[in-house]
Amino acid sequence: MFCNDLEELNGHLEKMECRVSIKMSIRTQELMRVTGKFEGQVQHALKELRTRIVDELGDRILFSIDAENAKLLEESEPLFGPRVALKLPSTAEDISEAAQCLALNRPTACVFHLMRVMETGVQILGNRLGVKLTADKNWQNILDEANKAIKGLNQKDAITKAYAGISSNLYNVKLAWRNEVMHPKQTYTPDEAKNVFHAVRNFTQDLAALL
Repeated sequence: MFCNDLEELNGHLEKMECRVSIKMSIRTQELMRVTGKFEGQVQHALKELRTRIVDELGDRILFSIDAENAKLLEESEPLFGPRVALKLPSTAEDISEAAQCLALNRPTACVFHLMRVMETGVQILGNRLGVKLTADKNWQNILDEANKAIKGLNQKDAITKAYAGISSNLYNVKLAWRNEVMHPKQTYTPDEAKNVFHAVRNFTQDLAALL
């Protein structure tokens, strides 16, 4: 049973690159298998293992992350949902980086990555609505032309309502960014970054539903 515990410990030591401690742990496991006893040499080996772990961890800085932010780091499922992951694959890396920055209390860096997500999303929206040369235009110009295109659609159609919903979410993103021309300010607080994160997630989810 205790050997299994050491196996699990080895996994954690491997992640932290505590190579000397891993070697000592393996030797301790072998000693336990040979002696079959939890005394004498084994106890001495365990004390030595503890000392080596303490020494190696002394050279590292460890972060404590609360449960809510830990979920952002684990990424057990797509952070913005499976449809966004499927329909907007080019945004995956920046979404992941944004989540990690948010979890590690780097709010301005988080918003920087979300800006890149939005750049991709706004260009895709513009292309869907027939906006020309989206790659050469700033966000506000694309949004202005996109809104004109939406107003020109049949307002009773479900697709028009869907586009209107996306336009509403874009307005929420602008509010979160607090800038009318869609250029982020210099620095952001953690709460502001969270607001931007949620607003961008809603936008990409609505956009992905139309693709």
